[in-house]
Amino acid sequence: MTEVHGLDISDEDLQFAIKAIAPPEEVETVDSPGYRPIHRGVQRFEELHSGIWKGGLEVINDTFVDMECIVSTEV
Repeated sequence: MTEVHGLDISDEDLQFAIKAIAPPEEVETVDSPGYRPIHRGVQRFEELHSGIWKGGLEVINDTFVDMECIVSTEV
């Protein structure tokens, strides 16, 4: 996967999504032969493009036209 978008009307859920897709924080280097930084998530070998949108599907968003897959759930 190289592109993912999120759409919601909830500010709280959008903030959660933004944190979930953010790249891991930079880890400072330490001069120690036994030191290994711990990264959150998996290292990606391809760039990930993402977008977070506030709103609903009732308004056409040109970004979503010709999307390969759209999943919509209502809980």
